[in-house]
Amino acid sequence: MINNNKSKSYIYCTPLLSEIERIKKATHKPFYDPKFKDGRKVNGLNELLAQCFNVVVSHSTFCNATFETVEFIQNGQYTLILDETIDVVSEYNNIIEGFGNKMTKADIKFLQDREAISVDEYGRVSWICDSYIGSNYSEVERLAKRGNLILVNETLFLWEFPVDILKAFEEIYVLTYLFNGSPLKAFFDYHSIPYKMHSVVELPECDREYRLCQYTPDTAERAKFKKLINILEDEKLNDYPSGAFSSTWFKNNANKPIMKSVKNDLSNFFWNKTRAKASQIMWTCISGTKDATRKALSGKGYTSVRQVTNADKHKRLMEIETYKLKKKLGRKPSKDEVAELEASIIKEKKKLSDTETSKLQKKLDCFVPCNARASNDYRERNVLAYILNMWPNTFVDNFFQRKGLEIDKDLFALGCMLQWIFRSAIRDDKEITIWAPSSRMRGLLADWLDGNI
Repeated sequence: MINNNKSKSYIYCTPLLSEIERIKKATHKPFYDPKFKDGRKVNGLNELLAQCFNVVVSHSTFCNATFETVEFIQNGQYTLILDETIDVVSEYNNIIEGFGNKMTKADIKFLQDREAISVDEYGRVSWICDSYIGSNYSEVERLAKRGNLILVNETLFLWEFPVDILKAFEEIYVLTYLFNGSPLKAFFDYHSIPYKMHSVVELPECDREYRLCQYTPDTAERAKFKKLINILEDEKLNDYPSGAFSSTWFKNNANKPIMKSVKNDLSNFFWNKTRAKASQIMWTCISGTKDATRKALSGKGYTSVRQVTNADKHKRLMEIETYKLKKKLGRKPSKDEVAELEASIIKEKKKLSDTETSKLQKKLDCFVPCNARASNDYRERNVLAYILNMWPNTFVDNFFQRKGLEIDKDLFALGCMLQWIFRSAIRDDKEITIWAPSSRMRGLLADWLDGNI
């Protein structure tokens, strides 16, 4: 679609920074990715949009869009390609983690008592304070002035994606699966944004060319996957209460004997039921503060495939430095130039950063976060354990219920599970075995494979 519409301007929004270069190479049009400007990447995005360039951008940068971004999108008559749904409503304390101060109930009361904020009948927060009240509240001020904050139950801030951004586009294409279970679907309904679902077909006469067609169920695909996905049915390993493995359940059972039972069953599944090697294993559970649950369930033989080696680090460092050289030269470096670069790295004893080393190690971990998206790093893994019972965030669900809307909780859970499963060998049509001790999640997967969802 992008390659066949030379006159249109596009913003391609992807979940991962690592996908940006791939997208730039896959399109005939020149695409540019924003760089940091004045300390914020969204300023770099606005600079590109002001010049009507086609842009590829990450979800996180796109979600920081400003009033200026809206104006540039409207003026450039942009079309948005949204690869996977974005988080349109989140807890404020989750989105600012790492670069802002978390807000407590006491902080919110302080802001109200100081008359720094006002709250309308819908819970929308406005910043009304002219005086400086401290750097602790700078992010609250910025987002409230942008119209992004909602106060819930007088105790919690929710961040809402600025809907005027979406309304500024000429067209929007959302590339996703099980859209009806996503918060984005509820968000569209909440703001009366019309949409239509389509299927995608590959054109037989073209190489990797696709077109939209009338939406049809993917019955044939599911029948294929049913032959490849083996769901463990084991009375002993699946003997858990129906409500087990939700975030609340993990919180309530953090230091109880049942966690030891889960760890033993996890070990039993990998060691005895499947006799899996670490290189085959992929498992997940709830993520949280300091990954306490992950640490409690981790065990011998399914922690990591191996440790990162010096050869791994050198290879990654060469990839990074070669890319920098390519950008500097404006072309692909020659073999001699790459060899000279490598000699320079060795002579200067350059080392891979701790951040990049940590990324390498994560790719070798057996644990794969439940929200992993658009990654090919685990496509060799064929023995899976999904120790989760997924539900939408309660506060986010309540936000939509104010207008009589509701996230389809089963489709939401199934979508999260399938997104995770398809990081594994199944993406290459290879057989996998999965243990899902939650009776609800196991049933949803079975119903999906049978075409009943």
